[in-house]
Amino acid sequence: MTGCAAVLRTVFEVRENGRMMVDATLKALGVLGIYISVLPELSIEDDFMVTIQGQPIPPHTVAVNKQDRHVLDVDIETAWTEMRLESGWSNEVEVKVYFALEKK
Repeated sequence: MTGCAAVLRTVFEVRENGRMMVDATLKALGVLGIYISVLPELSIEDDFMVTIQGQPIPPHTVAVNKQDRHVLDVDIETAWTEMRLESGWSNEVEVKVYFALEKK
């Protein structure tokens, strides 16, 4: 599976604390790219939290895309392997990305 065929569902929500949450359910491992217009103004280390199956992923698996500085790359496959996660009965992966909408 590639591209949008691997994405089963996405939910975008602005939380009460002013942060954005992107909740994506995937059917395949790989790199998830998320376009974020304010990404060049943010710091991955300070402004982002990414989880897989509710667990924080290793920070080095999140990066700014080399071709477009507005795209956040989340290496789901590397994170999954390093975290030694196992698939459930539905073989779906839930990824949540939380980030600030603006620099404070």
